[in-house]
Amino acid sequence: MAKRTLEELRGWFDGKDGLREFLAEHAPDRVEQLDADLKRIDTLEALRKDPLPVCFLGGAGVGKSTLLNTVVGGTRSLLPAGGVGPLTALATRVAFADKPFFEARYHGKDKVNQVLFALERAFTSDGAAATKDNAEGDPESAGTGTEKRTAYTQLAALLIRGDQFKHQDLPYLMDGLRRALGAEPRWNAPLEPEDLRRIERLSEVLASPDRTRRVELTSGTEAAFYRELHEHAAGALAPVIRELEVGYNSPILKSGLVLVDLPGVGVANDEYQEVTAEWIRKARAVVLVVDRAGFTKASADLLKETTFLNSLLHDSPDEPDSAQLVVVATKLDQPAAAERQRIRDLDPGSAQPFAHYFEDVCRRAIEVMRNQVETQLVSFVEDGALATRDARDEVVKRVVARLSVYPLSATEYRALLLDDDDAPRRLKRIEESGIPAFQESLRAMAASRLDKFEARISAQEGLWLSQARTAVEMVVAKWEEDNRAEEEAQRLKQELEEFSSSLRTELANREGAFRNFLSETMPSLIEAELERASLEAEKAIRARLRKYRNFHWRVLQAAIRRGGTFHGSKKVELPVELTLEFEEPLAVVWSKKLLVELRRRTKMMGEDHVQLVEPIVGWARNQGARVKPRMVETLHEDLKAGTSSLGQVGREAIDELKETVKIELYKQVEKAVRSRCQSFVKSGEAEGVGVLSRMIEFLDDNLGPSVVEAAKPKAKEVLLHNYDKVRDDIRTVFRQRANPIQLAVSALVDSHEEHVRRSDAQRRKVILARGHKLLEACPKGSA
Repeated sequence: MAKRTLEELRGWFDGKDGLREFLAEHAPDRVEQLDADLKRIDTLEALRKDPLPVCFLGGAGVGKSTLLNTVVGGTRSLLPAGGVGPLTALATRVAFADKPFFEARYHGKDKVNQVLFALERAFTSDGAAATKDNAEGDPESAGTGTEKRTAYTQLAALLIRGDQFKHQDLPYLMDGLRRALGAEPRWNAPLEPEDLRRIERLSEVLASPDRTRRVELTSGTEAAFYRELHEHAAGALAPVIRELEVGYNSPILKSGLVLVDLPGVGVANDEYQEVTAEWIRKARAVVLVVDRAGFTKASADLLKETTFLNSLLHDSPDEPDSAQLVVVATKLDQPAAAERQRIRDLDPGSAQPFAHYFEDVCRRAIEVMRNQVETQLVSFVEDGALATRDARDEVVKRVVARLSVYPLSATEYRALLLDDDDAPRRLKRIEESGIPAFQESLRAMAASRLDKFEARISAQEGLWLSQARTAVEMVVAKWEEDNRAEEEAQRLKQELEEFSSSLRTELANREGAFRNFLSETMPSLIEAELERASLEAEKAIRARLRKYRNFHWRVLQAAIRRGGTFHGSKKVELPVELTLEFEEPLAVVWSKKLLVELRRRTKMMGEDHVQLVEPIVGWARNQGARVKPRMVETLHEDLKAGTSSLGQVGREAIDELKETVKIELYKQVEKAVRSRCQSFVKSGEAEGVGVLSRMIEFLDDNLGPSVVEAAKPKAKEVLLHNYDKVRDDIRTVFRQRANPIQLAVSALVDSHEEHVRRSDAQRRKVILARGHKLLEACPKGSA
């Protein structure tokens, strides 16, 4: 069967002598509704064309960049390996493009000014000079702790010297930064010519009016293009990049994917958290790259810190499009080679080819890592409020059930492609490397998402087409009807009005109750559940903060001042941890109660429309020759199609609401938490004699309640604002199908004006011809 396209529907609706014009004359009440439904299909089509975001996460040294390069570029290294410092929040997107390019969006001067301020504050005795000359700097975000000072020094070295590990005295780096910002040098450090050229370029970037640069690969510029890309992705310009998008002509990307290389985890940084959390909550798959150690406690912590696990709390258990976790194990060629060497040492003649041991290691790794994931994620279930434990347990079960594990070797795959004597091959076929299977899994994700969208679009197009056809058929059926005597028409109308009187009353009551639910009950329910969830969150936050009492006072100070630090090997992210504690109970009631109730009531109202009109259809069927059978059946089909459409609209609107809240709620609450900590620091109580007791008092008595009080208005604003948009959408759709009983009565019985209008036989002939022509031209086939 031929495939139906949206363009065909549009052409039939909007073309010359098309459906819109016909209905505008004969059934004007149907035009607005059909137009709105078609625009809704347009929106779905636009979403379908968007690529599937897949986020790559991984600790330092696990081979994340090597894996991405191999998956996308084969032997071409698009993304440089190695980090650019813990304070750089650079997320790199790699998407399909016929012609390779990269587009960078830069930070403003405030980013460089922040680095300069931190270094000058550390270098000068009282920071007075820094305060005077760098008013844009943020003294609270520029902490003087060793970890953060080292990180800022590395950033300055990368910006000025092109290498974060290239040693240089602070005055040299600070003068370089001052030159880049257009300020006078202070220490008169003689700068090397190469560094001066780098500073000049940095200055040009910072002065760029739109802070954006796009570079395309053209003939003969390949070396310069990839050198420039390296400079932006991991070189001297990386610290001032806000976003980097790379376009590349790769088959894996053409399948409908955008791969996102998320910034690594380092010292706490609000930009890092914002960039990572936003992408994680948009992603439909998260690829966690681990090495031969497998899925460790650090891996589980990473999924918690990046908010991946918490974001799943917003999804219903039966959510078909919930984000999936994929674990990729790299460097398994190392234990395989070690096992082969061990066998050779024992009995050289019994050693099998390398591929034998690699296959065995990979096979065992799949089961081991599945068990590791289930074991390590227990901490997510146990480490939190009792009230939301079941919801966390549900999330972990869902993650484990949908988990995919891919053990592989990117180096062996590339060796096979290169066939280079300096990189000898130990495998015979590229399939043995595991890379093709992983690539196929990514393609399958994109194909599955596309199939789901096409199914939704097909369903919506089918509903639209059904409603459009029945609208035409209703007009045709009326004009085909014998012109009964006007007195008989009036009698039929009076009987029908009497029969439908109680149904009209019942419909008005139900619609009034639904309007009240949307306007009063649902907002009140949101506020009540927010209040209840906030109380649960405060308990959880207090329990979390009690654990901080055992920290060394400097660790505690760093956690409050800078948002995060390390307690031994454990990373402490104060704003993130408290935000997740606040979000968790709210996400649970939002997805398990509020959205469920909104879906239920919206669907129920649509079903009420059919239920209350069904008696009218039955009455009409019992009238014998007084009412044409075709008219009755057409009316019945029209009602069923309209009800299905109503239920679908509620679902689409609510799904959009869930995605928006998932991102906005986290961002707003995290800002509120960070603000409370900064207020404490600005008060001066985070320093000086007695700081430990003041910090403990702040954590015990102040931070928990104040965070909740600060976060509640933000959460309420996000929830109610987004709900208002969905409510308006639902109201609009119901308004377009207002009073189905009256529509049914009008369809079955002529008004006097209609009776007179259709008494013109010549006009009837023309209108019926147009109606039949439209029905013949109606698009057919599958979507």
